[in-house]
Amino acid sequence: MKPMLEGLNAIGLDYQYSSAQYPTFLATFEAQQEGASWNVSDQNVGSRLTLRDLATQHTEELADALRYLSSQTLVAGVGYNLTRGNVSPESVSVNPYIRSDLFSLTVGTPINYNNWALTKEAQHRLTNDLLASLEHLTPKGAAYLNEADLQ
Repeated sequence: MKPMLEGLNAIGLDYQYSSAQYPTFLATFEAQQEGASWNVSDQNVGSRLTLRDLATQHTEELADALRYLSSQTLVAGVGYNLTRGNVSPESVSVNPYIRSDLFSLTVGTPINYNNWALTKEAQHRLTNDLLASLEHLTPKGAAYLNEADLQ
């Protein structure tokens, strides 16, 4: 964790870090649910696959986009390395763009079940503000599976 935290500090990215141990899986699960006030099913979500080259060649621009997004909404990232492996690209059903990615970044805006106009405004913001802050960095970008922008 130390190298990652040092990296976050070096680029000035605000974050909250905590660590805890629990005696069982059930205790861990229950602790994570305590105080949880959101559910991904109640979010309009959209994501972008983020190229490895972006992190190494456009670090400041990526950091600026991450700062903006994390100051506006919930952000989830899943990192992976699919550059190596024994499976040929032709034998699996995976977006070829994902093979040169560093992570998938997903953002969301809340669904308001009692006010459709607010939900539509949130969808518009997701498309034209939040995801737009990444799209100019990933002009040939893509999304993984069902995380594409719904508009």
